[in-house]
Amino acid sequence: MAFDNISATHLQLALTGMTVVFAALAMIAAFIYLLPHVLSRLEVVAPPASGASSSTNGDEEIAAAIGFALHHHETQSTGQPGR
Repeated sequence: MAFDNISATHLQLALTGMTVVFAALAMIAAFIYLLPHVLSRLEVVAPPASGASSSTNGDEEIAAAIGFALHHHETQSTGQPGR
């Protein structure tokens, strides 16, 4: 492989591209690292809503029961799931 065709402009463009990609990846890593710290400070200002994670009307249980009933019906009628 001949390096005669590589000019200073090509090297400058390659180094600029690598620098931009490195800077973007470093910013993403810093954001991921700092996110828990920022969220813990924001929790003092705006605490999470109480009971927001639990379902009070049982929608999840109803959806699970419907899914089980459909799966049971399908496997009983064909003998094999997915057919």
